[in-house]
Amino acid sequence: RPACLFNDGYQMWFGWLDTAECHKMKPPKPDFEDYDGREKNWTPFVHNKKLHVIYSPGHVVQYADLKTPNKEWKTEAPVYNYGAIRGGTQAVKVGSKLYTIFHSMHRSGPINVYTAGMMELEAKQPFNVLRITQDPLWKATFHPGANIPDAPHKAKRMVTFVTFPSHLEVKDNEATIIAGWQDASDHIIRLPWDELLSHLEVVKKD
Repeated sequence: RPACLFNDGYQMWFGWLDTAECHKMKPPKPDFEDYDGREKNWTPFVHNKKLHVIYSPGHVVQYADLKTPNKEWKTEAPVYNYGAIRGGTQAVKVGSKLYTIFHSMHRSGPINVYTAGMMELEAKQPFNVLRITQDPLWKATFHPGANIPDAPHKAKRMVTFVTFPSHLEVKDNEATIIAGWQDASDHIIRLPWDELLSHLEVVKKD
């Protein structure tokens, strides 16, 4: 059945797309320094016909009933050169590994700049992170000559360069990625899969 995970700004929800049924998901105990009380950036995948999420790098949680965590695995978290690793696409199994395109944010002068990277995990418990891109696959910028766009909620103008990968498919050596730009539009990116894999490096541990 088609399903999705989404957040309402504060909590995570599971929803069936064919019936529009949805319910809140109970989070595990937070384990990252910049936790501000909002649940978001979960990375879902299915393993042994059960829903799992990468709650934070090195922390995978199983949701057998789609509502409450019933198993957790914690391994060493990878280090990325451009800020804390946050959520992005679902994790996709290719061969014996899981892959996800994540986003990160770092400060560049007065501007927050988002970048996108890729992470490879074992597709078996405890889901160790094996490799990661140490440099961005791409970073968010404004189009040449473009003005800073209005934020979708119209409350303030955007002061951050935003990119947010949200979906990944791999078929016939081509990766199709959907990524948001400036919280205002989505873009489809198609890249050779073997070229993406060539950017992965063995992870640096904390």
